[in-house]
Amino acid sequence: MVYASADATHPLAAWLDALKIGGRLVFPLTPDEGLGVMMLATRGGEATYAASVLMPVAFNPCIGARDTVPAEAVAVAVKTRSIMATQSLLRGTVPGGTACCVGDGWWLSSAAAS
Repeated sequence: MVYASADATHPLAAWLDALKIGGRLVFPLTPDEGLGVMMLATRGGEATYAASVLMPVAFNPCIGARDTVPAEAVAVAVKTRSIMATQSLLRGTVPGGTACCVGDGWWLSSAAAS
């Protein structure tokens, strides 16, 4: 299990890469301002993770895990509450119609991981 205790605008590749199949990542996914969400991602395959929102949160920033572009995407997803429908986190694929938050090389989907 990987647990981050400082907020990030995106899941770091190092965190996701550290997980074995079935391993879990818990981290606060937040915009630059306001509340974000505590995410739980469980590795299901090479680039797929079952994911869910656990609760709204506010944390201190994680140096090296903050970026303006994904922060804006997270802010929109939190504001519209689309992030609450998250069921999977995907990497290295083109975001599909079920995308509820998109970052560089990763995206959250309202569809279950396959």
